[in-house]
Amino acid sequence: MIRGLEPLPACHLCGGRLQNFVAYPIAEQVTSDCRPWQGGNSLAICLACRVVQKPVSDAWLEETRDLYAAYALYEQSGGAEQKSFAAATGGSMARSNRIKAWLER
Repeated sequence: MIRGLEPLPACHLCGGRLQNFVAYPIAEQVTSDCRPWQGGNSLAICLACRVVQKPVSDAWLEETRDLYAAYALYEQSGGAEQKSFAAATGGSMARSNRIKAWLER
């Protein structure tokens, strides 16, 4: 359920009004490079377009700088990008190449 706390910056997508989720922040989080993260994040939803997003605040900007200053790209695979497999053929290619091909189509 959505409950508002205080006015927030405008929606990233449509400029509408955001409202915080009360049950956030989650105590345990993981970064996109698979490391535990203990940030003091907030999560909001746009009341106009319903997009869920992180409101950009000074605290969010600082946490983001800290996270990416120590970012370890593909650390768990020794620096190799993960493979994506085609359902029809089983053939593999780098995930970013598969996304690029999909976007080009």
